[in-house]
Amino acid sequence: MAVTDQTGMMCQSSLHTPPAAPSVWQMLSVWRTRRQLRSLDAKQLADIGVTAQDAQKEANRPVWDVPATWRQ
Repeated sequence: MAVTDQTGMMCQSSLHTPPAAPSVWQMLSVWRTRRQLRSLDAKQLADIGVTAQDAQKEANRPVWDVPATWRQ
């Protein structure tokens, strides 16, 4: 859909809405999952193909920092 901006120029409007914020239950689930990830030992991390550095990086992310596809 074409619309006019403040300068009178035609531009395309986005039909996409921003992703919704994660719910409390989703954030709790992410927190639990990241806590469990933090507790895995080197052998368990190797079994799932994750390095200790990557696991620590993921575990330290805030609970609201999730991919937009998770919020659908």
